Amino acid sequence: MHTWNTFHGRRFARPAVAVLAALSIMGGGLAAGAQAADTLQTTAAPYSQINGGGGQPAAADDGLTAPTGTTTPAATPSPTTTPQSPAAATQPTTTSATPTTLATPNPLTTRQATTPAPDGAQAPGPQARTGSHTVTFTSQPDTQGMPASQTITDGKTATWPHDDPTRPGWTFNGWFQGDLAYDFTRPVTTDLTLTAKWGKWATSPDKGPWHGGTNVKIDTPGSQVRFSHISAGGGFSIALGSDGNAYGWGFNYSGQLGTGDRSLYCDAPRMAAMPDGVKFTQVSAGYNYAMALDRDGRIWTWGFDFGGNLGRPGRIFQVSPGLAEVPEGVTFTAVSAGNNSSMALDSNGQAWTWGYFDEKTPHKVDQDEGTVFTAIRAGSNPSKNAYTALDTDGRIWTWQWTEFKPVPVETDVRFKAYSIDYDNDHFIAIARDGTVWTWNVENNGNESGQLGRIPDSANPADKPGRVPGLTGATQVDTSNSKAIADTGVSLAITDTGVWAWGSNDFGQLGTGTGKITDTPARVVTPAGAPTGFRYTSIAAGAENYTVLLGSDGETYTYGQNHFRQLGNGTSTDSDPANPQPARTWRPVDRDLTKVLFGEARNIGGPYRAFDGWHATSPRHSLGTVTLTIQSAVTNRAPQPDETSRRFTYTGDTATVTFKTEHGSPTPPQQVIVGDTVRRPDDPATDDGWTFNGWFQGDKPYDFSKPVSGDTILTARWGRWKADPAQGPWRGGTDVRIDTPTVQVRLAQMSAGQSHSLAVGSDGNLYAWGNNQNGQLGNGTTTNQTTATKATTPTGTGFIQTAAGGSHSMALDRDGRIWTWGSNEKGQLGRTPDDNNPADRPGKAATPAGMTFIAVSAGTDHSTALDRDGNIWTWGDNQYSQLGFSTGTETTTTTPTGVGVPEAAFASVSAGARHSIGLDTNGTAWTWGGRDTTSNTNDDDLTGHTDFTPSPVDTGLRLTAVSAGADHSVGVARNGTVYTWGHNENGQLGRTPTGAEPAGRPGPVPGPSGATGVSAGRTHSVVLTGSGAWAWGGNQYGQLGTTTGNGTSDGVTPARVPNPRGTPSGFAYTSLSTSPVGSHTLAVGSDGDTYASGANGTGQLGTGTSDADAAHPDPAMVSRPAGSPVTGVLFGAKPSAGEVRRRTDGWHAASPRHRPETVPLTIRSGTGQARDEDTSLQFMYTGDMATLTFTTQHGRTPDTQQVPTGEPTRRPEDPSENGWTFDGWFNGDIAYDFTAPLEHDLTVTARWHRTGRWVLSPDHGSEYGDDTVTLTAPAAPDIRLASIDTGGTTSLGIGSDGQLYAWGDNTNGQLGDGTTTRRTTPVRVAKPDGTGDGFTWTQAAAGRTHSAAVGSDGNLYAWGDNTQGQLGDGTTSRHARPVKVSRPAGTDSTFTWIRAAAGDGYTMALGSDDNLYAWGSLPGGLGDTAHTTGSSRPVRVALPQDAPPAFRYEQIAAGDTHAAAIGSDGQLYTWGSNTHGQLGHDDTGTPAAAAATAGTADPQQPAGYVQASAGGDHTLAIDRQGRLWAWGRLADGTDTTTPTRIQPAGTAETYRFTHTSTGRNHSAATGQDHRTWTWGDNTQGQLGHTTDTPGTPTVITGLNTTLTATGGDTTIAIDTNGSTQAWGDNTNGQTGHGDTNPTPAPRKASIPPQPTPTGLAIDNDTLPLRQTGAGTWQATTTAHDPGTAPARVRWTLAGQPQPDDTSNTYTYRHTGSLPNAGGAGIILLITAGMLGIATSDANRQRRVPPTTTNTSHE
Repeated sequence: MHTWNTFHGRRFARPAVAVLAALSIMGGGLAAGAQAADTLQTTAAPYSQINGGGGQPAAADDGLTAPTGTTTPAATPSPTTTPQSPAAATQPTTTSATPTTLATPNPLTTRQATTPAPDGAQAPGPQARTGSHTVTFTSQPDTQGMPASQTITDGKTATWPHDDPTRPGWTFNGWFQGDLAYDFTRPVTTDLTLTAKWGKWATSPDKGPWHGGTNVKIDTPGSQVRFSHISAGGGFSIALGSDGNAYGWGFNYSGQLGTGDRSLYCDAPRMAAMPDGVKFTQVSAGYNYAMALDRDGRIWTWGFDFGGNLGRPGRIFQVSPGLAEVPEGVTFTAVSAGNNSSMALDSNGQAWTWGYFDEKTPHKVDQDEGTVFTAIRAGSNPSKNAYTALDTDGRIWTWQWTEFKPVPVETDVRFKAYSIDYDNDHFIAIARDGTVWTWNVENNGNESGQLGRIPDSANPADKPGRVPGLTGATQVDTSNSKAIADTGVSLAITDTGVWAWGSNDFGQLGTGTGKITDTPARVVTPAGAPTGFRYTSIAAGAENYTVLLGSDGETYTYGQNHFRQLGNGTSTDSDPANPQPARTWRPVDRDLTKVLFGEARNIGGPYRAFDGWHATSPRHSLGTVTLTIQSAVTNRAPQPDETSRRFTYTGDTATVTFKTEHGSPTPPQQVIVGDTVRRPDDPATDDGWTFNGWFQGDKPYDFSKPVSGDTILTARWGRWKADPAQGPWRGGTDVRIDTPTVQVRLAQMSAGQSHSLAVGSDGNLYAWGNNQNGQLGNGTTTNQTTATKATTPTGTGFIQTAAGGSHSMALDRDGRIWTWGSNEKGQLGRTPDDNNPADRPGKAATPAGMTFIAVSAGTDHSTALDRDGNIWTWGDNQYSQLGFSTGTETTTTTPTGVGVPEAAFASVSAGARHSIGLDTNGTAWTWGGRDTTSNTNDDDLTGHTDFTPSPVDTGLRLTAVSAGADHSVGVARNGTVYTWGHNENGQLGRTPTGAEPAGRPGPVPGPSGATGVSAGRTHSVVLTGSGAWAWGGNQYGQLGTTTGNGTSDGVTPARVPNPRGTPSGFAYTSLSTSPVGSHTLAVGSDGDTYASGANGTGQLGTGTSDADAAHPDPAMVSRPAGSPVTGVLFGAKPSAGEVRRRTDGWHAASPRHRPETVPLTIRSGTGQARDEDTSLQFMYTGDMATLTFTTQHGRTPDTQQVPTGEPTRRPEDPSENGWTFDGWFNGDIAYDFTAPLEHDLTVTARWHRTGRWVLSPDHGSEYGDDTVTLTAPAAPDIRLASIDTGGTTSLGIGSDGQLYAWGDNTNGQLGDGTTTRRTTPVRVAKPDGTGDGFTWTQAAAGRTHSAAVGSDGNLYAWGDNTQGQLGDGTTSRHARPVKVSRPAGTDSTFTWIRAAAGDGYTMALGSDDNLYAWGSLPGGLGDTAHTTGSSRPVRVALPQDAPPAFRYEQIAAGDTHAAAIGSDGQLYTWGSNTHGQLGHDDTGTPAAAAATAGTADPQQPAGYVQASAGGDHTLAIDRQGRLWAWGRLADGTDTTTPTRIQPAGTAETYRFTHTSTGRNHSAATGQDHRTWTWGDNTQGQLGHTTDTPGTPTVITGLNTTLTATGGDTTIAIDTNGSTQAWGDNTNGQTGHGDTNPTPAPRKASIPPQPTPTGLAIDNDTLPLRQTGAGTWQATTTAHDPGTAPARVRWTLAGQPQPDDTSNTYTYRHTGSLPNAGGAGIILLITAGMLGIATSDANRQRRVPPTTTNTSHE
């Protein structure tokens, strides 16, 4: 950019600078062309009395006659012809002629052939020019005010008629001679007829298609105006129009174009701000100002006033023509503008000058008396040839500062025309004989060959010397660049053409090359010029360019175009810039400001082209509209609107019919074929149905797509529904809850960076994925993994969405744009506030009344297409992707139109750094890709040079386009896919070559018949008739295939596979990906939407999310589910699992329930949920089983009826005085209430009479020392209903509902409050806070801890807690049961169902159908977070791809791995996998071990019904009763594949009913109750002696119903209900009452026996010693005679029982009376008295009395 005082590197001297310094830096005068007077009038007559900028005046012939001889037609070189020399022009030539060097100075004598005379003109011929000629004016018959003919002396000029003629309805455009606007400065040499041309408003064509895009040519009233005279200045040109107005183009910083402003450049001719009533007859362009002469002979000036060169006072920049100050009465005939000096020639031949180093206003030159000047030329350098002139004698005069006295050039040659360059150094002149002469002032060189000759001593450079070979010259001009030294150029028109020589760096010679030549070379003919074309006038500009007039009436330019000085509407410049002459745009008499087609318009406005004004028809409905044309004339008042023209829009129509079974009818619509149908109002209904949208077949109708013909749309409706409406009593039925919007599908979708948008068939907006910036539009910033409805006004009716980087857009049926999400770059096009927040859709601030038909969102910018076919943009403009300048700001929040006057757009696509608009004619326009920090353009990205809206560099016509991050994709009309841009990830789908570079559209091999495309960040997708294709980056599986997943490798075009499970005939119908995203969305012919690729924030909409993982398989996007279903009640029971949203809607799982029909209660809504009135029911199916109770004592419990296979519940224990209840029994076996009831069953109560401890005998001596026997009451008939062992500790739940434990108690794992080892079962203490009715339901023994479920639904644990395995939130050991924490997220209704315990961890099933684990387990507890340890329950993850309503139903805990059977029959395992015991690769979460469900292989497991996890192996029984094992097998091998365990001698159909595993051994019970064991037997744990321990072997004589193995110990319940145990007994874990080895089954101490812990008689405690089963003895102590109470303290199974006080003990007095007569009696009494006294004394001392016996004797 140049400032006013620095033009292209040259300095602008200031007045204060010293004179010599100023002289040294100011350039020479403005060069101008000159014409000789002997040119034939019909070709190029010489100028008269005007300066070169448009020709130099020529004197009269002075008696010279035209040379005679044969005239030969000159060759007309093509634009690519090598320039000819003047000598070569005399010979026949071809287009490949080689330039011929001028060999001799002899002049050529061959003249250029004459051209046919224009219509109405007289054909000329060679003649002596003497006398006078008549100039006649003609016009149409209805013309008024025609001028009279003029008689003109030969060689003089005609006078431009002062007043223009008029004609009704027409505007005068000028006087013409044929096609040429007549130049009144040319000498008249023959009779002339000049014809008036007229103009009026006209448009063509007058009709076009409805979608717009018709190029309508608009002829204004001045459309016939052409240039009659040209003048080239310092980077700008001034031309005189045939209408008498001045026109200018090029550089305008100083206002030198006279247009009333100082706009920097003007790239096409623009009319000057003509004064009212003034018409010019001549113009002259100086270096940075201009002059003109009007019809009254007055001088007008404008531009840069430096040193007074404008000749009038005022500002330094005068931007409009103003009158120079001259004495009154003086009229002028010519003007010349130099650098800063000006000249004029008055009607007397007197020269006037003014300007820099001269006077400020015009003054007469002191010329010699009698000297009459005919031509003038103002120069540049005041100290060197500042002024020049040609006199009537053919002499050229020069003068300069300081004397300003004209001095003639020393030469004998007489000239008729001349020119001088801008530095006043180089002269070129035409001698009167038509030869061309050149010289330099002060021998200043010939570096560029501008002399056209070789100077020598005889013919020096500073003296006029003839240019060899040129004769018959009619006009010459010369110029140079003031910014670049040695850039002189010379031009001459001769009778053989236009010739040029000198500097050619910018192509300013017009020879078609940039080659410098020091000999004349022919200026080539313009491309497309008519036959016989010739140039008629030349003007060399100061900034390396040239202007010419052609015989076709057009203006041509070539050379440098830095200042737009070529006037062809471009700024194209290079080296050489433009060496080929090209047409300058025609003048226009006014600026068209707006053209309305009815009410529609192209916001780019009308536009100018070479031939005038054009307008592109906008979109419009069918019919005829009025064209309203608004215009303005430079510096004039606004012109009246022109409304006389009409335009008809054409097109076919189709009918769209709407059908519905419910609601109000919807009227049909007539639609233009190719346009869209308006979404109608939703039908209204009150019959319980909800409108779900319009469908075409199975597909939701996309109202953003064009109508191709008659169309029928059908309404779909929805209401509440449960499917299925029945299921088995066990529950687990996956019930899909159809909401009233169940039929809603996604009609149109858009993929963003990490979120997705869609329009539902119901007209609502749906979104899913990243919501960090509120881009989902639901008023939150919470990510969503399923389609969630955005918050919009009811009934808005949306038709299209567009997802950007972190913002969103939508278009409603009324053409309004809604935006939401991030507004960091202004991409929302609105200012969010509290009432219109950014996190929900709000209307963009588009111009009032404007409606839109499409939107597209880029990374941080937004684009939209209005109904007239205009594109609007806003947001980020860092890369100029908005298509217009935002100044110093890189963003704008205001939607602004992208003015592309030549286009009516049909679609728009916003990329990351660029944008694409596709016009209705199939041309793709792109813009952006500019790095504003470095000011560099990415032409590969835009597909053309420059960053402003321009057509992609291709001749292709496209039907669809899409902008990606760094590339673009388009579809040609023949269905071929083309790509351009960057290719780092193979996103172009082709290998660029030199012929088909990456930066220009090239075809993609493979896909054909394409109908749609979408460009992503690093990949591309295309829709064809043969399916979808994709290529490029596939790191996240966005191509829908697995190739290249996890890498940045590019993938070649390949078909996208159909989604799994889609029906036959499925096809993709539309595709979408994001220019900044890595996922792909597609709508299928089945009406559903599918997605593949990245899913870090849930953008696939499948209900899940995970970062960095690839999702190559197209998966169904969740269908819109309407109001969220928050709960479902089946009768009174809630859904067995969380009500979940899946792709096809809401799903609930039926809970277990007795077979019957129950109402379904559906709770929905956000915030305050409500129960929906659905009238739905669900029927439970299945058989019922009845459990009947029978008892001889107490109250008989009510019969229980449960579905077959459902467990029952333990009723309240019956009671009766005198009897003790021992439990419920099925035969001899204690009944396990946790076991499923498979058939009707009657259980019987067992009782034992309530006994008492018996003390015998019940009396004795008062002196004690008597032996008494204590006999225990009868033992209860208790049996164990269930058992478990951890290896060193064993547990069993008794028929009485109590929990018994025995074995190791180091960590308090027996739960009796001690750490004492027990070799017989002791009762586990009741948990604190439980009542008398508390019982135990199920128990599990771990290695060092225990856990059990209580009848209160709580889970209790005790023992070791170093790993947090007790689940109470601590790591503290407990010797009594403590309550396990309730899982997070559960409520007070939560209960525990079953537990399993391993080595340091516990897991349990909850009433919510979830599985929880805690403690520490290698590889993780199985939750999604892969937690390795927790002291509170964490939820175990559901298996990947778990079926609907899945739940874990059975669990088994091994030492270091866990197993669970799911409701699908699969066995899922997790934990340690050192020996393959998981049956699969370790995943950290439950995964199916040797998947079985649905297998067709009879040699593989077919679903599992029971399993056991041991040390390093796993056992499981399948549905056929077959037993399978994997992990470390008994033979020492490892396998992950199930291996069948089939004992020798058993049939193929032999079934196992139960199995269990220990550390390295296993046990199983068969259908015949036989017990099989195998594996390690070092501790006798197999229960038999065998030589083949690895082979399953029956334990002889032992029939069992249940086994439990742990460590090296085995426990079983036999068919008699007894508990058997064998194996390791180191800690008494077999329960036999000892620690002896137990290599064979041995009955455990069950039922427990009463055991006395103390006997007290009165206050004396007597030590007890056991003397037999149930008997103990004690020795009495001395006691006073009498009866004393006896108290027995005792325990049962280690638990204290109420003291027995039913016994008493009587102490009797001992002694005898002797037979001794009276004396003896006296003596006996005396002795007795003495004994009593002694006894009392002894009693006081607690000394036993001494008994004395007296004999009779």
